Amino acid sequence: MKRAGTILAAVLAISAMSMSAGADLTARITAALNGKNGKQAGRLGVCVTLMPSGKVLFAQRADELFTPASNEKIITTASALRTLGEGFQFQTLFWADGPVEGCVLKGNLIVQGDGDPSISGRFHNGDVSFLLRTWAEILVKRGIRSITGDLILDDTLFDRRFTHMNWPAEQLGRWYEAPVGALGFNDSCQNVVVSSAGGVSVRFEPDAHYYTLVNRVSCASSRSAASARPLVITHKPGAPDVVVSGSWLAGRAEETFFIPVDDPTAFFGAALAEEMKRAGIAINGSVRPARNAPPRVTPDDKRVHIIHSSKIIDAVSVCNKNSQNFYAEMLFKRTGAKAFGTGTFETGAKAASLFLADVGIKPGTYAVSDGSGLSRENRFSPRQFATVLGWAFNSDFADDFVDSLGVSGVDRTMRKRLNNPAYRGKVLAKTGTLDGVAALSGYAFNRGGQVLVFSILANDTHGNWAARAVMDDICKALVDEPMD
Repeated sequence: MKRAGTILAAVLAISAMSMSAGADLTARITAALNGKNGKQAGRLGVCVTLMPSGKVLFAQRADELFTPASNEKIITTASALRTLGEGFQFQTLFWADGPVEGCVLKGNLIVQGDGDPSISGRFHNGDVSFLLRTWAEILVKRGIRSITGDLILDDTLFDRRFTHMNWPAEQLGRWYEAPVGALGFNDSCQNVVVSSAGGVSVRFEPDAHYYTLVNRVSCASSRSAASARPLVITHKPGAPDVVVSGSWLAGRAEETFFIPVDDPTAFFGAALAEEMKRAGIAINGSVRPARNAPPRVTPDDKRVHIIHSSKIIDAVSVCNKNSQNFYAEMLFKRTGAKAFGTGTFETGAKAASLFLADVGIKPGTYAVSDGSGLSRENRFSPRQFATVLGWAFNSDFADDFVDSLGVSGVDRTMRKRLNNPAYRGKVLAKTGTLDGVAALSGYAFNRGGQVLVFSILANDTHGNWAARAVMDDICKALVDEPMD
């Protein structure tokens, strides 16, 4: 807790402030809420507390329930860190149920999934297939050139209901509604790369032969021609094809689009089998999901050939800074699996409820539906978010949690917010956006060296710009006005 410890020391060292500071803060927040933007921002709730004591400095509609959008990720990541542990590592294991004789594995190769969201190129310079290729090379080094049995994909730690019933059905083809399984690869998306190299080039990355690419793109010589036939990528759920049509402007820079796959386990298997083939490993059986749950092995089992680990805090950081729904739901289900044996949307919600009870939030006063905030059935109050944020600030994993949030004017979802030098780097927060919903909750570091927790939730907005303007004005007040 280096950050929290440093801040606490600064707080204790501060001499007594002017008694007017608290009144000034209240006046500025009230003015922001009652101003022109505030009147157009819909229903707004605010709660502000002072750390480390948790003293409430401002509250308006603080106990009303709101749809929080991606602020839900605050609950998900704090719950995951508490339930799984700050030092938790996802472990994807490759093990064999038969011996290796000569260059032949006489049996099946089982890939045991652990709900790791990070199997992608995200931490490998964008090389999508880096890990799969590395694993295939390790198998070759272990002397395996042929497998007599099957490549079995053990995804049974999670259920196979890959998408949530309350996610908008008309948006299931968007990357932010990617399916969630215990063996996930490349954020459960097929990359479609379009460039103007050699006319127009369209390709899959990786080309796992999971989908068939239908290229109907023409090269446009002018912007007006390109605008007349804009690029469209179509995939109907369950269909084998991805159809790319329209036009692409000559000379336009290469661009990557992301298409959610229908079955994350099958996509993982197809991509892995392709890399194994390229490495010279023959799979004589089939590539298939586990029919029944195989025994779960541990890393010290002698049958294990590969152990791949990744840190939970890296997943938490991607989840919060990037507001990455796939990471949130993987953490949600993994927390449910830890608490109840199997990762489902339901057990993830139950695990979150256990966590909330531990931090003093009563059951029945909120609603948890999913981990990302895509579901509009989530309901929380600003005071409840402030409670969770305050608890996290005083927890053993305070540094990692606080640092996982977007930094004002600096990175990710906060890079364009509060980017004036006076406020840059002074607010660390999680954004939230749905149609008619805006949210911002996190920590403000004021000019007196104090830390303020805040949660600002807006529902029934008519264009989120007004709500965001109010939220930014409130954050400026939090930074500017030290408390007595």
